[in-house]
Amino acid sequence: MRSRDEQLLAALTQRLKARHFVLLSSIHRHRTLRKVADEMNLSQPAITKALQELEEIVGAALFERTARGLVPTPAADMLVSRSAAFLADLRNLAGDLTAIEDGFHGVVRIGVIHFIAYGILTKAMDALRERGFNYRFAVRDGDTDTVVGMLRRHEIDCAIARLTHESAGEIEQEVLYVQQPVLLSSRGYRAPKGRGATIDAVAGAQWVLPPKATPTRRAFDEMLVRRGVVIGEPLVETTSVTVIEAVLAANDEAVTMLPRDLAEEVAHGGACRILPIDLDFALPAVCLVTRQDMAGDRTLDALKRAIRAAAA
Repeated sequence: MRSRDEQLLAALTQRLKARHFVLLSSIHRHRTLRKVADEMNLSQPAITKALQELEEIVGAALFERTARGLVPTPAADMLVSRSAAFLADLRNLAGDLTAIEDGFHGVVRIGVIHFIAYGILTKAMDALRERGFNYRFAVRDGDTDTVVGMLRRHEIDCAIARLTHESAGEIEQEVLYVQQPVLLSSRGYRAPKGRGATIDAVAGAQWVLPPKATPTRRAFDEMLVRRGVVIGEPLVETTSVTVIEAVLAANDEAVTMLPRDLAEEVAHGGACRILPIDLDFALPAVCLVTRQDMAGDRTLDALKRAIRAAAA
């Protein structure tokens, strides 16, 4: 006699379909059948019937009807969490098949944080193309938590992000290099003169900094605490280099912190300059982040080798 687990597994493998996961995700997101019906271009009775079928397959109620709409049960939350990677893999498969039709071997999806010199990525991609690596590259950006989240949900294949101790488990981190931070301002900012100036000299600036939750901001704030320096609340919180450049160009009182390699790229345009102030700390290491279930994938291994070489 089969156990309950075996019976449920048989029902899932024989009856569960991709459309059930799509339906579940939509209901979980909208919490009303009307919005789900509009999104999926189906009638509400059809949505209700499909939900009942799904509940029969899994052997559990998935949503409770309340005055506030549909409230997911623990079983629904679990199903949504488990199915997210499956749906992402389906989307990736569709993209791969389209790329093959266009003459590529597939798609490589890379997540990158904003505060890196993008020359590393372009150098790696150019080196791969020269060796006949005929893949389409899909690059998505965000802060470390964002791109690592994309990786966990199978939305990307690897990420170039900050070292984080909150990401142990199914992912692996390989240190590529360490960046040194510098302060950057517009040309019109009244910078302290002479060598040996410290961050105290610019504490009253209008600051443009990364959001508080990012590893870069945490490292900066820890340095301020060690130094006993107090600065005002940031004028702008962002990791967008484009936004940072725009704010500095429009405000001669604004100062930002960037990794030196990226700051040099920005300053090369002539509108900004690196301030002669020593910041006595290092940013969290830049890492190549991958999922353990991708170990041994030849395409990803080739990409990792190229990124290592470009960062060396």
